[in-house]
Amino acid sequence: MHYKIYYFTRTGNCKRIAEALSKKLSCESEQILDDQNWKGWLGWLKAGFYSSLDRKVKIQVPQDLQEISEKIVVAPVWANKIAPAVRELLKLIPAGSVHLVISSIDTRFNELPDYLSVTHITQKSGNETEMIDQLAETLTKTLV
Repeated sequence: MHYKIYYFTRTGNCKRIAEALSKKLSCESEQILDDQNWKGWLGWLKAGFYSSLDRKVKIQVPQDLQEISEKIVVAPVWANKIAPAVRELLKLIPAGSVHLVISSIDTRFNELPDYLSVTHITQKSGNETEMIDQLAETLTKTLV
């Protein structure tokens, strides 16, 4: 089985997580881009606004999205919701083909039952390296 990592990032946290996973799993990662400017404190305010109101954004859809059987999607949490660009991406693919990695300050989602797996990486817990290692180990075992 071959994995590919798709990630969205505003501050670089999800990119760091995606790159660490990519290295451990020897697979590619690709950034999801949308049509918004999220930079600076105005971007931070807009991110919370868009997320809390479930505002839609336009994303650049990866060309190979349907070709990869199992995807790893790394998503930031904004205003207690998954960032809009990732929500748009997840609408395009069956939940049963996604390992979801959620990066947040201290938010955990309990009702995400349809994904292959859900990994919570919280800054407050300081568990980034541990959770990346654990997920990589679990996914590597399924490759054997």
